[in-house]
Amino acid sequence: MAATIFKVKQLTEGVYALGNCFVNAYLIVGKDKALLFDNGYGFGDMKSAIRSITDLDYDVVLSHGHFDHAGGCGDFLGPICIHEKEVPVARRHLTPDYRKIALAAGKAVQKFLFWRCVIPKGIDEAAYIACGGYDRWAFVKAGDTFDLGGTTMEVVELPGHTEGSIGLLCKEKRILLVGDAIGPSPWLHLPESTSLQTYVNMLKKTKELEFDQYLMAHRAVLAPKSDLDAYLAVAEDLDWENGKVQKKAIYSSDAQARQCWRRGTRKGTSIVISEDKL
Repeated sequence: MAATIFKVKQLTEGVYALGNCFVNAYLIVGKDKALLFDNGYGFGDMKSAIRSITDLDYDVVLSHGHFDHAGGCGDFLGPICIHEKEVPVARRHLTPDYRKIALAAGKAVQKFLFWRCVIPKGIDEAAYIACGGYDRWAFVKAGDTFDLGGTTMEVVELPGHTEGSIGLLCKEKRILLVGDAIGPSPWLHLPESTSLQTYVNMLKKTKELEFDQYLMAHRAVLAPKSDLDAYLAVAEDLDWENGKVQKKAIYSSDAQARQCWRRGTRKGTSIVISEDKL
């Protein structure tokens, strides 16, 4: 099951992506322990995928509470580590209503990727929708560390996409795991998103950290830190007036949202933002 549902990719020594349904969880393996960053939609047997890589005990940490990152929480005994500000988001995204949205999203991806097994055949949809509830949290904050044995993961707060989004900084490998907080087209149009200025401040603070590459949740590639310069340039010179109006989604805010590029261009790096976050 794990081999068909999850695409396991080793990115560098001790760093693995477990991909499914266009989102990746990351497993970091040290000498003594491992750490799982996010747990996907909850489709398939992620624990077996982990065991195909390592037999070490592991902690589970969430970048944030959205259903494509926290949907597998019910499969783990816990406690699962999360920023305290993110708990309301996680609780909402693990309700039956949001589990239905997650299942619909998975079905859409399965139809698109018809040659791959994205959702297990014969999945008990009612059980999937009902099993999302989880409330065994361990709160983490900036500066907290996980010692894996020769590899240390430090919690970094990355508010923007959501208020309680966090990343994990591995100074030994000079890699920063960022979830959905940093990327070429971040979403700042959700009710739980912060203001644009908070996002700008986060990018500036993140640039001061000691790392060379970063890992996004929706692309299993070690990307260069220099990307942050382009992201910051867009955020500081955002062209709201000429942005592309977005259709309202069930999980977005009531305010109008637009995909916006840097002033003077309509390609490349962008931000999806709602008017109330400007």
